[in-house]
Amino acid sequence: MPFKLAFLATLAVYFPFPAFCFPSGFGHQNSNVVCQEYTIPMTVSSKIYLYNSKKFANNYDVTDFVTASSSVNSTNVFLPVEKDLVVQTFQLQVHGTFCHPAHIAAGQESTVIVATHGIGGDGSYWSSPYKPEKYNFVNAAAKQGYSVFYYDRIGNGKSTK
Repeated sequence: MPFKLAFLATLAVYFPFPAFCFPSGFGHQNSNVVCQEYTIPMTVSSKIYLYNSKKFANNYDVTDFVTASSSVNSTNVFLPVEKDLVVQTFQLQVHGTFCHPAHIAAGQESTVIVATHGIGGDGSYWSSPYKPEKYNFVNAAAKQGYSVFYYDRIGNGKSTK
């Protein structure tokens, strides 16, 4: 579908990392919607501070540290991180699913809704198999003629943990 390719091209332009999408599943379909799963590999570099904290030998060390750090006239300066930034690079994969209406009818086919999940779940939140006529957002959007791209945030679902 031309709008699917245009959407993936748009993702590549707006995301500040090189991304090459490739199908990672055969996709699925019902009477309203056709879906295709994708895996998006990416390299992310970030400047971070390394922790500079030393292990306490015993409870007396902890007590001394807290007392010295919280005193009004304390000369103890606690620096939990190194002073210099270090660049770390990670190889990650984001799993996503692109769904479009099975039948073009409503005139909204070129509009793509990008959906992300909350902290406690994954992308399947948007395509619930439980009572799909009531709880499946992807099906509801497809009935209205919209396409949906939903994904698993890093650390969730099929994305890199």
